[in-house]
Amino acid sequence: MFYKDTVRSTVGYHFWANERIKKKAFELIASDPDGYFENLGVGHGSLHQTLYHMVEAEYVWLGLIKQGMTPSLTLDIEELKSLTDLEKVWKKVEAEYLQYFDRIDEKAFAEIVNTTDPNGIVTPIPRWRMLQHVLYHSAQHRAEAALILTHLGFSPGDLDFIYY
Repeated sequence: MFYKDTVRSTVGYHFWANERIKKKAFELIASDPDGYFENLGVGHGSLHQTLYHMVEAEYVWLGLIKQGMTPSLTLDIEELKSLTDLEKVWKKVEAEYLQYFDRIDEKAFAEIVNTTDPNGIVTPIPRWRMLQHVLYHSAQHRAEAALILTHLGFSPGDLDFIYY
């Protein structure tokens, strides 16, 4: 039971913290639409580019976690031109993460998956470590997004796990 509770709690926190960022990003857009796209030299430049990178990484790693391969369909920043567009993809990705990790058991969570990158390079990685990577990767970029939002006057407030 500890395994399931830990995974649910950690993944739940991850999506809760992402929601806090997106909520403030929508507030920024309502107040200053250009601010959302302004390149402030933080993260991947603009808030939009940083959030796009986060959802793209979560999407790619979900494919690796589930099947050991990057998804055949890629996300295109040219097609995801708004936070609303990103939000639609993020909701699907979030639902898939939650369903997948609710379905697998501890043995499957510990399983080593032979991942294949787009260049055909195979790397064995335990499934738990891939999830851990996704969560830490997003935490880094969530902090960058929070910095951008705070700089523009829309702080998401405390994102500490204890507040989840």
